[in-house]
Amino acid sequence: NFLDNGYDLKSVIRTICNSRTYQLESKGGRRGKAPDDQPLFEKMPLRRMTAEQTYDSILLTCGRLGDEKGRQKPAIESRYPAPPESFLATFGSHDRQTIHERDADMTIPQALELLNGRFVNQAITVDANHPVRAWVKAGDAPTVVARKLFMQTLTREPTEAEMAAVLEHVGHLQGDPAWAAWADIHWALVNTREFAFIR
Repeated sequence: NFLDNGYDLKSVIRTICNSRTYQLESKGGRRGKAPDDQPLFEKMPLRRMTAEQTYDSILLTCGRLGDEKGRQKPAIESRYPAPPESFLATFGSHDRQTIHERDADMTIPQALELLNGRFVNQAITVDANHPVRAWVKAGDAPTVVARKLFMQTLTREPTEAEMAAVLEHVGHLQGDPAWAAWADIHWALVNTREFAFIR
């Protein structure tokens, strides 16, 4: 236990992560067999990412998180309280003065921010810092780029239907139209429920 290991946090985290309960999937289970307020811990409950997690995840998947030129600092290093119209404020970030329970439900301003907000639109733009640009420059075929983009954004390979849709959208475009098409695909992935929730 924690005391026996000399207050070693890494040991505690390792024990938790290796436990069967922690490794349960969010799918499956006996639906409807127990009220929501009486969990049986038979599956991992879906949790929506916090404002900071969503912010950092978008920057990371778009190749914009870091200290290098043209990149942005993580949410923890942002100014607090966040400006009222900012992405973090819209998604309910803490002001670091008080602890409050975060609302797990999506709001209309949050949905609009993801669909057409300045932060997301700038992040998905396929410029020199975007990973798609590097993959294409390295000679990767559209199928390989699609697989890498899905893996980087959703941590899984695209299905056959998804791959067909990607290839149809990108087609044989070259130059700026192709970059815009890849930005569309990345925008679609960032706006999925799969991206927004921790499984």
